[in-house]
Amino acid sequence: MTTSTHWKKMTSTDYFGSHDLVQNDGSYGQIIVTIASVAQEKVKGSDGKDSLCIVARTAETKPIILNRTNCKTITKVLGTPIIERWAGQKIVVGVERVKAFGDVTDAIRVKATKPTPDKPKDWTKQIEAINACADMPSLVALWQSFDAETKSAMLSYKDSRKNQIENESN
Repeated sequence: MTTSTHWKKMTSTDYFGSHDLVQNDGSYGQIIVTIASVAQEKVKGSDGKDSLCIVARTAETKPIILNRTNCKTITKVLGTPIIERWAGQKIVVGVERVKAFGDVTDAIRVKATKPTPDKPKDWTKQIEAINACADMPSLVALWQSFDAETKSAMLSYKDSRKNQIENESN
């Protein structure tokens, strides 16, 4: 697979932009981010001048400059215009072609839908496999095949089956 690098990634950019969402095939993806804080900050423009901008800080990305359109969308998605209430909330950020400053360009846009929560993982097969273990060697072998997430989720099931096997052998 070849890598696709947007030319803006080769420049020093302090803020999150459309170039940060370029996929290997050259298309744009989207990302779910958790807003840590929103504040007005001085931002140096490409002309070298400082201007006050609304900036969202997230754990997942560089700071995101929010224009009026994105602020209105966040207000709609989160149900409040109060920026302090945005902290801790998740939003979806993507890219859209927009007309701006007399040109059509790719712009960061907050999507007008809330991120869907992750579906809880179905552990049925792992639970059945644990319960099917007839002896300690098979339980140990199965346990060693699990990744860290599975071990964390299955610990109580494994311990319960271990106790059953030990009690059956006594």
